[in-house]
Amino acid sequence: WSSDVCSSDLMSGAGGMSLTAIGGGGGSGGGAGGVTTQYVPVAGAPITVGTPATGTDGQILVVVVNQDATGYAITWPSAFVFAPPVPTDANTTSIITFAGNSIDGKWYCTGSMLGRTK
Repeated sequence: WSSDVCSSDLMSGAGGMSLTAIGGGGGSGGGAGGVTTQYVPVAGAPITVGTPATGTDGQILVVVVNQDATGYAITWPSAFVFAPPVPTDANTTSIITFAGNSIDGKWYCTGSMLGRTK
């Protein structure tokens, strides 16, 4: 496995997976967000991650990607900035964290742990 810095490279694929940012605080300027964890099982086909709701400033989204025994590609939408390419190795888990920005509606990658064997 590798502990990686976020990258601007994207992977391509097909299918669909929807992420919805939930919970978290609100308010302006102070970053009163919460932490939301989304589990993305990748089984049977490549997937395209859906565009999540706009996060509040300071809200953290943790995406946990679990590859099946085959491993498939993942495509990130433009709402994710510097989303890393998730390894397609079989039976691996990747964890990617993003911070929400309510001004531009984007989720910025703050760190990742990619391709850890289960």
